[in-house]
Amino acid sequence: MSAKTFCKILAIWLLFTALFDSNVWAQTIKPGVGSESINLKSRMEELKKDYILKDDGTLNGLYIIADQGVEISFNGNIPKLISFSKETAATTEGVNFRTTKNTVLSVYGTSKCYQAENNIFYYEKGIGFEFENDKVCKIFVFQAQSGELYGDNIILPGIRAGEIYLNKSLSLVEKKWGDPESVTVLTGVSGGRMNFYDQTRGFIIITERNKIKSLVILTPVMATRDGLCVGLDANLISRHLGKGTKVGEQIIYKKLGISFLVKNGIIKEISLSEPSER
Repeated sequence: MSAKTFCKILAIWLLFTALFDSNVWAQTIKPGVGSESINLKSRMEELKKDYILKDDGTLNGLYIIADQGVEISFNGNIPKLISFSKETAATTEGVNFRTTKNTVLSVYGTSKCYQAENNIFYYEKGIGFEFENDKVCKIFVFQAQSGELYGDNIILPGIRAGEIYLNKSLSLVEKKWGDPESVTVLTGVSGGRMNFYDQTRGFIIITERNKIKSLVILTPVMATRDGLCVGLDANLISRHLGKGTKVGEQIIYKKLGISFLVKNGIIKEISLSEPSER
């Protein structure tokens, strides 16, 4: 066999293996489902047969499949959130790692989504995106969810955010949103837990003996009646609420039951708790 013929055969073989490499084909991502080989119907024991799942060590059920550019948050044996970061990944709608934020918004729309500075999550579609330098750097897949509990999208200090009320049972939230994405037990607080719905819903719910004691709101789709929401200029806070108590990056209004985390002059988080006279 001549060297020329060998090179042709080698080139054809490399093209063939590239086209049919399961790692490439596995990265076509369907909202609310995942890829063909790694999806929300996968089970941990099945994935372990085909991939090396590395526990990230946080005890929050997060596993990494490095060669696939995949991270999976498990609820027991069942995936609840999958992120794809390999550059071969693309959604069935054609969004890939060259897609800009504005293009994502034009493809999936601007309503019924949770937008933060570097993230967009479409909770009714089960798809989300993280951006770096205005381009997609991660694609998230989760179970498609309804807009329940957002209600009127109003934050009432010391009372509620949408239909999530302080001092109500967390089970009312779990019935609508399912189990939290992750949970951190609070030491020194009897029955205290931080229940993270931050990735897909933009909420962290702090409970004590399953009762909601405080809320951390990360999504700009929720706002006070004065229009204060995540992402706005922090100077608007005092304009509407008067002077608050500044502690580090927090501006606190204990009597109202609301506080704001401010970074670089921008509201990053809004927290609700019971009003206090102290």
